[in-house]
Amino acid sequence: MPHRVTPVSRVGFCLGAAVLVISAAAPPPTAPSQQAHLVWRAPGKNEQFIGTSSVQHNITFEMSEVFKKMAGHRADPIYVVEDRSRIYTTPHGDETVYVNDAFARHHGGPNNTDPTVKKRDRKQIVPFEASGRIGYEPYLCKDEPPLDDSNASPTSYKACVSPEQASDRTYEDPGDAVLSELPGNALDIGQSWTFSRPVVVGREEGYGTLDYVVTLQRIEERGKQRIAVFDVSATGRINPSKDLQDRGFHTATMTFSGTAEFDLGQGTPGTQHYTGHVDFHASIMGANIGYAFDEVYDGAPWTVAPVSS
Repeated sequence: MPHRVTPVSRVGFCLGAAVLVISAAAPPPTAPSQQAHLVWRAPGKNEQFIGTSSVQHNITFEMSEVFKKMAGHRADPIYVVEDRSRIYTTPHGDETVYVNDAFARHHGGPNNTDPTVKKRDRKQIVPFEASGRIGYEPYLCKDEPPLDDSNASPTSYKACVSPEQASDRTYEDPGDAVLSELPGNALDIGQSWTFSRPVVVGREEGYGTLDYVVTLQRIEERGKQRIAVFDVSATGRINPSKDLQDRGFHTATMTFSGTAEFDLGQGTPGTQHYTGHVDFHASIMGANIGYAFDEVYDGAPWTVAPVSS
């Protein structure tokens, strides 16, 4: 009697094929090496972190040729360059970070004839949060002027009398706030997180709150380092300085964008590059006058060194 082959059920075959197709199409889980767990780390007892950056502020006046002739050189563009060096230490344990914030401001631009360099220092004690989610970049205390010439070279470190919540801290520049708050979970490539921070613009040009969106683009292996690379964007309404308000200028929207890096092993910022723009406007003698502020922010990767004796 010949052997009888039982045909495979078409339904069973189709279901089996569907399972195979679905299994093949399902994306593999993200490899741990392609996830970023972002955590700020404080310097050790005998080491210091050093961060340097340069910020260029450009101001241009938007007005008719008639007004420019009336204003003369007062309508010329203004260029201010601020070079900053910050040293971070933990002399009394890792619950607080001591920040020596030194910065020098001078005029720049193609036709600059003013060689004056104005140097200032701030010495601040910043809380360090054990979770590592909140950064310890320096920020302004309540009612502290962005440029304090009454004590330009302090000799002792001070904490804010009434420390604000992290979300209420006013940063000296929009670029300083980009990595001030990190997500509480590991990020996959393409994921973003959002937060808001009060900021000062151009030290003296305006103030307001920016809403930040930071997106993980990739993770790079550089020798023994793993570097997370982000796209950054922010927008917010900025109030002009009191002087500009007195001259009739109104609140305007600021845009801010660029790229940031974060060293996942060291727990500190890497290279940062941002540009920002806000255009204040006023009606003077029936004419529209623009006061355009542009910023270029460049930060170098933080480095580690032994504590200076």
